[in-house]
Amino acid sequence: MDQSQNSTREYSAISPTSRSSFWMKTFTDIPYVREIYDELEKGKQSGAESKIRDYGINHVGLSSIAPYFEARYLIINRLLKEVGATQIIELASGLTPRGLELTKDPNITFIELDLPDVIEEKKKIVENIIREHKIGDRNNLYLEAGSALEEADIMKAASHFDEKKEIAIINEGLLRYLKRDEQAKMAQAILPVLQKFGGVWITPDIGIRDKMLAGQAKLSPIFIDRTKKLEKMTGAGNFSDNLFADAAEAKAIYEKLGFEIEMHTYSEVSDQLVSPTKLGQPKEITDSLMEWSKVFVMHPKTK
Repeated sequence: MDQSQNSTREYSAISPTSRSSFWMKTFTDIPYVREIYDELEKGKQSGAESKIRDYGINHVGLSSIAPYFEARYLIINRLLKEVGATQIIELASGLTPRGLELTKDPNITFIELDLPDVIEEKKKIVENIIREHKIGDRNNLYLEAGSALEEADIMKAASHFDEKKEIAIINEGLLRYLKRDEQAKMAQAILPVLQKFGGVWITPDIGIRDKMLAGQAKLSPIFIDRTKKLEKMTGAGNFSDNLFADAAEAKAIYEKLGFEIEMHTYSEVSDQLVSPTKLGQPKEITDSLMEWSKVFVMHPKTK
């Protein structure tokens, strides 16, 4: 995760949370997850400094929500394919394996954007994987430093794109760490980029307050303790305030910010999930996880 270094808020404190959500993906078959996780573990064992380790957050007991993180990843990939995206930029990209996965196709240009320290570490991870696993150079994968809240940073990163082709801007897991005014600033940074290139913004981060909070509390009291630690660590305030009462509230907010919205659900990829089987998780639990958030595919409003 990333954000502006010039703000009074220390957005770099969000970065370590990417490791926690990434750990959930080790229960999946998502390509390059194991390779990236192994690189993190090597760094941990060597004592190397890291900006993307989940300091102080214990993963024990949290695996039950792995299907949520798996579905979140898969629904983005599915929607990217549906819109035919070949120029993609992921904001607050963190540890995502998506860049490595999708750039196997030489026709896809993929940009990862995150804070400088995160990007520096991610470059080393990618270089090690390319060398050790002999997957071939990824000259169509670009890792750029910048903020998801700054139009200039996104526009600069997008300079790798062909201006004659539409783009897809994506993010995964960021919005819950942003307060409502910060969410608006991010939308305002994205809008002019889409107006220049054409295309879509895909976010699976439309968290539904009652569904998510009640669901976590029902699964385990561990989640309540973890949430409090994350709120304090990231400076995001009360997470519940960053969620939405329902999809209608979120839709109204983003329409006011200049977007047309098409809504999707996590359940659209339920049949692709492998983590419930690996975890031996009952279907009713997995089904409830799919209700925690909605997915918005957003286009700039036509005048």
